[in-house]
Amino acid sequence: MVIRLCFVAPAYSIHTQRWVQAFAEKPGYQVTLISPYGSPSQAKDICGVKLITMQPPSRSQAAAKRASRVVFNWARLRQIIRKENFDIVHIHQLPPPTAAFFFGGISRLVVSIWGSDILNFEGNPRHILFNSSRRFILRQADAVVALSKYLATAARSYLPQDRPIHVIPFGIDWPQFTDLSISRPLPTPIRLVITKHLEPIYGHYYLFQALRIVVDQYKSIELIIAGEGSLRTELEELANRLNLKDKISFFGRIEPEKIKLLLYQSHIFVMPSLSESLGVAALEAQATGLPVIATNVGGIPEAVLDGETGLLVPPRNISALASAISRLVKDNKLRIKMGNAGQAFVRKHYSWDDSVNNMSLLYQQVISRSP
Repeated sequence: MVIRLCFVAPAYSIHTQRWVQAFAEKPGYQVTLISPYGSPSQAKDICGVKLITMQPPSRSQAAAKRASRVVFNWARLRQIIRKENFDIVHIHQLPPPTAAFFFGGISRLVVSIWGSDILNFEGNPRHILFNSSRRFILRQADAVVALSKYLATAARSYLPQDRPIHVIPFGIDWPQFTDLSISRPLPTPIRLVITKHLEPIYGHYYLFQALRIVVDQYKSIELIIAGEGSLRTELEELANRLNLKDKISFFGRIEPEKIKLLLYQSHIFVMPSLSESLGVAALEAQATGLPVIATNVGGIPEAVLDGETGLLVPPRNISALASAISRLVKDNKLRIKMGNAGQAFVRKHYSWDDSVNNMSLLYQQVISRSP
């Protein structure tokens, strides 16, 4: 039996691309991707996958025309789904309130919560006035999936207590991150790395302030910033004001396939986020054997074991962040111990193959319950 699987997800997202590619390559699946977000040029062609993109509204259009285009797109999406009668329709990331009700009556519906669709960057419910639309679509779903236990708890209030929420993390293809042919960096300078977008939610401001404290104690240290975002100019100016220009390097956006090399050439991964659904970047870093310093927020405690695979600190706490950095900078044996523990942890609990297989089993359960 071939399962006709339809993903409804942003085609430009690396998370979407990995899920789609995994099932396109998995025997017994025929995959269609409908992308309601972003322009067609942002989509990545995946062999064997039928890609349908929606024409986004133009920002130059009047508000009424833009709203009309959005409604038209979601209505068209529903029409395609009803016509094709897929075996499984899997929505990744909750749609906006204007679109939720287009999924009423869709059979064999799976909904995955990503995090920002229900929580803001403080970890509080997002757009409380739209709770009715979230509740509607989650209760329409035959199965609800969360990336972490933290997200499952956040979504619980939208569902009856007897409805399960399946926790299937965005796992790590750990063999790709364990390349022994890549040489490790020299002992000095100690290289810290962060691979997050340059946005307020990811706490770069606090990291720079903490680095200023650490540099006064340890001169042979540097920070690599991989990523782009709205704070690029502001962060460059902050580095100058803190006299850290020679200690911080802005690498810009790094292609996903090159992240591994950057991680292997570093000593410590830092992630001072104000909120995280899980912390996939931290999992990738641990897969390469790096110890992680991160904030104790959201789903991060599920991804980083405090005192075992890394160090967790309170968010926005510059002194605690500086102390954690100093501790790992001066203790090479602890870095190695935590790095080894992190690799074992990711391999055991966050295998990408396990994530794909668990999702496949869920699809089969949904189909088996369908009349």
